[in-house]
Amino acid sequence: MRLTKQKAGLISIVLKFSVDRMNYFSGNIRFLRNKRGLSQAEMMDSLGFPRTTWSSYENGVSQPGIDGILRIASFFGISVTELLEEDLTQKDYLFFSRSSETPLEKKILAEGTADYKKTLDKAERLLGEIVKAKQEVIDTQAKTIHALQALVEQLSSDLIRYRDGKE
Repeated sequence: MRLTKQKAGLISIVLKFSVDRMNYFSGNIRFLRNKRGLSQAEMMDSLGFPRTTWSSYENGVSQPGIDGILRIASFFGISVTELLEEDLTQKDYLFFSRSSETPLEKKILAEGTADYKKTLDKAERLLGEIVKAKQEVIDTQAKTIHALQALVEQLSSDLIRYRDGKE
């Protein structure tokens, strides 16, 4: 396929558009955090992200999975589309300027974060149990294989003795 100037220009526009949209996320979360007057440490405490992870999100080094994106959008009271696809620094929403959450918002967020952490802990425990159970199956299979190998060796030895007339 031959790349024409027109196709190359179109590809360049599409790539720039994609990169710009990806850049909105990091700029938006920094903007929203600053509008709320929160530090990165406070964001970490509020949403349960490690500080270095939050910093990498704001610096555009990495992005959270859908679960993290949903938590961030919910925390700031915006849609996922707004968070990812709009330059919020160019918008003038009143709720951006709130310096803190209401007591009810704090309670809901704390309960949601606690529930999330409990679910995560439960999932980690279940994963540990699955790994342990799989290891037990592997150990049992290894013992069975060793027993079968010993049986095959014994049968081979018996067969050779029988064939040689030693029995």
